Amino acid sequence: PTTTWDVGTGSGVLALSLKSNSPNTEVFASDVSSGALAIAKRNAKKLNIPGVRFIKGSLLSPTVKKHLRTSKQKQLLIVANLPYLPKDDKKKMHKQVTKYEPNSALFADDHGSSLIKQLLNQVATGLPYLRVPISILLELDPPQSQPLQRFAQSLFPYAEIKPFVDFNQKSRFIEITADLPPLQKNKDVEQTNKTGIPVRERPERDWREVERHFQQ
Repeated sequence: PTTTWDVGTGSGVLALSLKSNSPNTEVFASDVSSGALAIAKRNAKKLNIPGVRFIKGSLLSPTVKKHLRTSKQKQLLIVANLPYLPKDDKKKMHKQVTKYEPNSALFADDHGSSLIKQLLNQVATGLPYLRVPISILLELDPPQSQPLQRFAQSLFPYAEIKPFVDFNQKSRFIEITADLPPLQKNKDVEQTNKTGIPVRERPERDWREVERHFQQ
């Protein structure tokens, strides 16, 4: 079974769509905004989609960690449509967009990529303790695609990273698939993963330290 975590769920569109299409999938939906979560819960009730577990928290907060740790997943899918627009873009955007969307839902620091980088850092350091394969699907601003792919590869050196284009053929999404290898004492041992492709074992980590981070 796969557990899905929708980060920054907003109105709940991703979480509710995934739950509707796969009712037996365990779905968590988190957001830092209480107002957004209230709207997402109303949408779930209106659309008659029960079972989504809504959590108030910023990215991989301690509360979110606790919920993920209680799940019985054998695989974790993380989907995130976080604010990714550079703040300078506000001057160029149509007023109909900025009038009805809060700035916090649109813009981020570091040319728009700060929240995505924070999430990837937190996942890389705070979730390996689960010892399950993790897939991450991110929406982003096209100019961020190559830099974020390199950033993700530095955090997940054994992951497969793929870009995907939108209907305008712009690089709008990336998928990160990190199939964690079993722990080995020899950090240079070559092994074969589930796909049959030889991969080199990652350096051994102190998993007790990771567990302490997860329990914070």
